Amino acid sequence: MDIGILGNIAFEVSSDKVITLQAFKRSMKARYATHPVINKKPVLEYLGPDLSDVDFQITLSKQLGTDPIIEINKIKKIIESGEAQSLRIGDEEFGLFVVESMSEDWQHFNQKEGSRSVVSLSHAVVSLKLKEFN
Repeated sequence: MDIGILGNIAFEVSSDKVITLQAFKRSMKARYATHPVINKKPVLEYLGPDLSDVDFQITLSKQLGTDPIIEINKIKKIIESGEAQSLRIGDEEFGLFVVESMSEDWQHFNQKEGSRSVVSLSHAVVSLKLKEFN
């Protein structure tokens, strides 16, 4: 089942692969200018909407059919390119966003097959902060 997409990163749940997002938060605000008035309170002037922020977490697990390092590297490339990415969750099109930051929580490791000393990341939670690109 298709949950959504950010650029080339698909959020999905299927029998082969699970990349889910949690704690999805969008914040929106307006921009105002404050004009001082002698002997009175200042006057606010509405300037328009500000850019939206989106924060969420992605769970990446080999047990759920995805390689955390491969997906983390995809996100790194998005950040390093600075290019805006389309964000869609379900039927909701949010528009274009840039990935401002990523933090990685590496939680579980497995020993690589055939090796006694090499371990690989098997489960991670990645937190993303996005900014609307207008």
